[in-house]
Formats: sequence, C-alpha cells, structure tokens
Amino acid sequence: MRGTTASLRSAQAVTVSRGSVRCAMTSTRLLGFPTVLGSARRPLPAPLLAPAAAQQQAAHAIVQDPLDKQECENKGRSFIDCRDPSSYIKTNEPRQSLWIDYIKNLGGGYTGVGIDQNYSLMAVQKAEWGWLFDYDPTVVRLHFALRALILDAPDRASFIARFDEEQKDSSLAVIAAAYATDPERAAYQEVYAISRKSLASYYRKQM
Repeated sequence: MRGTTASLRSAQAVTVSRGSVRCAMTSTRLLGFPTVLGSARRPLPAPLLAPAAAQQQAAHAIVQDPLDKQECENKGRSFIDCRDPSSYIKTNEPRQSLWIDYIKNLGGGYTGVGIDQNYSLMAVQKAEWGWLFDYDPTVVRLHFALRALILDAPDRASFIARFDEEQKDSSLAVIAAAYATDPERAAYQEVYAISRKSLASYYRKQM
C-alpha cells in the first residue's frame, strides 16, 4: 500500500468529520467483486478429528467474563461504560453471501459476536474450533440453550422443530439435562421459552 502526505491528511480529515477511514491501493487485488481474495477456490479441509483430552480441557477451562455491564439509557447504541438495553436474538446481517467466498473451506478457528449467523458461517468455513461471545447476557444464554438443542438434533429440520409448541416441554428438558449442574440452567431455559415462538418462524425462513 502506498500513500502520500496529502492522502494521509485527507484520511485524517475523513476520520474526524465522518468517523471512518477510506483506504486506497495501487494493486488490483481488491478491485471489483468478488475480489481476487474473495474468489479463491479452496479445497475441502481435512476431516475433523476428535479433540484430544488436553485440548478439551483447555477449551473448557476458559473463564467467562462477568455479564454485569450496566444498560445504557437509550436503545440502539452501546458504549464503553454501558450496553444496549435491547436484546438482539436474530442477526441483523442478512446479506451473508457477500462474504461467504472469503471464508469458504478456510478451516481453522472461527470467532464471532452476535447470534445465529455465526453457526452458518462456521459451517461454510468448515471451522475446527469456534468461539462465540457477546456483551448481552440474553444472547450468551441463548447460545447455551442452542448448543444443547443442536447437539440433541440429528439434522436441521429436527433442530428447528425444537421451537414448535408441541416440543416446548421436551426442549426445556433437553436444556435442563445438558446443564444439570450449571447454576445458570434456569436462565437458559427461560431465554428459550421467551424467544421460542419468534425463533421458530425465523429459523424456517432462514432454512
């Protein structure tokens, strides 16, 4: 990447006035869509192997940060000292196809913030490991509930059916069994029960 004093001054001015930075390159690697980087065709990664005992121990030893950040007064924004009081249990990133080519068959590790788009992107990436996080305790607890239901379901249709009214009680039982000794078990069940109906139609649309 090349730059001049004038272009750097321009970038600084943009940063101050518009809160963002524009970048220029002499290379054509980022020209057009899909870019050279985004149109790479990767072979399927090697089949996943069961993690070794030491790997599982290290993964489960990760300490979760406390979810006690106070809520902001106004909805729709988060700041260093407070979080958005609204909970977003559905992704607001519907155009995932725009970046799928960049991660397809990449393998390796995946990390992401937010909710359900992470599972789709991990699958496209063929990720070996995944770390999901969020500042909203509702989203974090929903991830725990989803984990139990995903592990219990043999396929996608069975997972989505877990959000139907007739499977509500059995789904709550699955979550309870998965986290029998977890002090947050009731919270995982509650977030499922509250969001179940909304997520049922949403997941079918995603399908």
